[in-house]
Amino acid sequence: MKNLILDTDSYKMSHFLGYPEGTTEMYSYLESRGGKYSKIPFIGLQPILKKLEQGVDIDDVDEALEFSEKHGLPFNYQGWKDIVYEHNGKLPVEIRALPEGSVVPSGIPMLTIRNTDHKHAWLTSYLETLLLRVWYPMTVAARINVMKNNIKPYFEMTSDEGEVSPFAILDFSSRGVSSREQSEVGGLGYLVHFLGSDNVPAVDFVNKLYHSDMSGFSVPATEHSIMCAFGEESEKQSFEYLVENMGQEGGILSVVSDTWDIFRATDTWMDLAEKIKEKNLTLVIRPDSGDIEEVLPAILDKALESWPYYHINTKGYVVFDNLKILWGDGINEETGFLPFAIAKHRGISADSIMTGSGGGLMQANIDRDTCKLAIKGSNVIVNGESRPISKSPVTDKGKRSKEGKFSVFRHSDGSWDWSNDLKHDANELRLVFKNGYSYSEYTIDNVRERIKNQG
Repeated sequence: MKNLILDTDSYKMSHFLGYPEGTTEMYSYLESRGGKYSKIPFIGLQPILKKLEQGVDIDDVDEALEFSEKHGLPFNYQGWKDIVYEHNGKLPVEIRALPEGSVVPSGIPMLTIRNTDHKHAWLTSYLETLLLRVWYPMTVAARINVMKNNIKPYFEMTSDEGEVSPFAILDFSSRGVSSREQSEVGGLGYLVHFLGSDNVPAVDFVNKLYHSDMSGFSVPATEHSIMCAFGEESEKQSFEYLVENMGQEGGILSVVSDTWDIFRATDTWMDLAEKIKEKNLTLVIRPDSGDIEEVLPAILDKALESWPYYHINTKGYVVFDNLKILWGDGINEETGFLPFAIAKHRGISADSIMTGSGGGLMQANIDRDTCKLAIKGSNVIVNGESRPISKSPVTDKGKRSKEGKFSVFRHSDGSWDWSNDLKHDANELRLVFKNGYSYSEYTIDNVRERIKNQG
């Protein structure tokens, strides 16, 4: 277990000396102050609450004291020691939050935190660093929500199902992030929207933290090392071998096919259609390079011309039987609709198309300011007087913060609002953590259903 006392910003170690004498409560809140995405799914708090449940012990306090002395900072030894001995190491704070999966616009308080022991008003802000890391899974989820909505019209126009397939966008991100933890929480941002993930750390993480038997799914698939091992001269034999050995009866086999010549490889796959059909296998051809607007149309045209198994759906679009095309290069919120648009232009249903993304999901052009997420103090009690507080920089009105304590509620039309009336009957800010214990447990299915209804 890691020392929670050391999971903060350095300067917060000195803040216990800075609050006015007589400060007995600090109340803070989380919101998006605007940014790139208009709708933000509130997710990722549950794993952080599990960390907070860990609490602290005297060894943590002693370790933090030694660290701070060497680091050049004062340390609230007495305060932390009191938490160990007076609260059995449990953190005396109360956290209220929206239900995970709520999809809210900027400006809506998503979370509030206050101390519950009057001696520890400094603790509220001390925990900001850890709590604010919800920015990452929330921002990833907001990005993927945009990507999903961008492809939604193509499923509505060309698919009998009329809804985006849960496998339309696949998570190939794990190798492109900076750590296992980033892979886990970023992958959570994906799994609240889709089911097709090769991100094993994320699927395992969500299974355990969001109570799922299996939250994501994958299929047998090749990489270039396998294709290269056969050699270019044996490409057709390698395809036959893969169908026989990796293809499971009635299952799916995904084969990267641009190791050498994607156009020749596609022709070869067309020649193997009967063998694939006999095994009731669904082949996924993966072009993985080149200009999408040149490569993908050529592959789709070859399939239209030569793949013998297909049907026309009720909307008049071709659905290939036993075949899908997966484009997994350069997919992000600006490009993710292109494979579906190119297919529609050729009369092919979105049901025959898949995409995959790595950096475009989790890493590229994303930071805390993408959605301008921040936690700020909004109310304080000093010498028994409760008063609202806020910041309002003259140089940046966009950083103006709210003041007071909040209720958040939804109107009958589904829109969100907030007020300073803590007794509002429909307050969506629900107790999730108090004095060391969590008071909410969401399953990934709960979160997905809420996002589906609100997103």
